[in-house]
Amino acid sequence: MSTLDYMMDVVARFRMILDGHTIHMQLFDLHAIQVEGWLKGELLPFFHTDKNNGRLQNCLSESCSEFKTGPSLKRIDYELELLGATGVTKVWLELKHFQIGYQKKDVWKAWDYFVGTSYGIYRDVAKLRQVVVGDKYILVLATKNPGRDDWSSGVAKFNEKFAPFHIKSHTDPSDFPGTYFLGLLEVP
Repeated sequence: MSTLDYMMDVVARFRMILDGHTIHMQLFDLHAIQVEGWLKGELLPFFHTDKNNGRLQNCLSESCSEFKTGPSLKRIDYELELLGATGVTKVWLELKHFQIGYQKKDVWKAWDYFVGTSYGIYRDVAKLRQVVVGDKYILVLATKNPGRDDWSSGVAKFNEKFAPFHIKSHTDPSDFPGTYFLGLLEVP
């Protein structure tokens, strides 16, 4: 199984959990709170089960990688060791939560999280690009669903504004309900 196939499978399985947490998605939106810690906790059973089932060799949270700039204390949310036909592939996964809509009297779109340097995904992409070995992804939980146009224009603007940094989206908001979206971004 390729890394992308595995990550898309995680999105599909996690989506079944989120579909059962409609009230959570609504309350995250209503109270305009960031829930990356909750997201990390909800994903842990997936990775633990995959380790027990032999899909993953290992799963580490808050892992330090070898970076191009040398040893560092930078931590990445998940380090997965994916077992495949040709051996083990390291997969690095950062998690983000985009709160879409009103947040402290400001209106936020997905686009906003793509263009800022002090918030959003810029720092995560920069960190992942420094990783020496492995495949790199960011999983974004957006509450509410930002819609295809907002998401796509945000990805395009990020790639334009921060070149040579680049991200590729593998999920489409139109395939998700209005209460949330799981955006899988690859950092090549």
